[in-house]
Amino acid sequence: MRHAEELEFSVYDFEAADPETCRSLLDLYEYEAARLLGGYPRNSNSSKVKSGEQDTGDISSNLLKQRFPLRKAYDLCLKCSHLFNILDARGAISVTERVALIARVRKLACGVAAIYLDRLALTEAQV
Repeated sequence: MRHAEELEFSVYDFEAADPETCRSLLDLYEYEAARLLGGYPRNSNSSKVKSGEQDTGDISSNLLKQRFPLRKAYDLCLKCSHLFNILDARGAISVTERVALIARVRKLACGVAAIYLDRLALTEAQV
């Protein structure tokens, strides 16, 4: 059903994608994802959340955590992963560079996962 779409994307990924542009985009998306992840408020005291105590600082921190654009950071992480795959498919990265790029994308993914778990714990503590 989506054969033509898959064909066109494959032609781009394996033949037409410009490695320099893809590398630049990966760097830009990585920077933006890291910037977002670095802005997540991490100063909440988890022992207060567990005991049910909260002050106004915790409430505003919790609100900031709930409003944090985690899905956008996740989207940027996925874009980095996809660009890595394009570069890898095009043979535009060396074996040693491949390991370093995987580590960079993994760092973003771990940051997203840590925030997701933090927000999940916050939600469960409020119930």
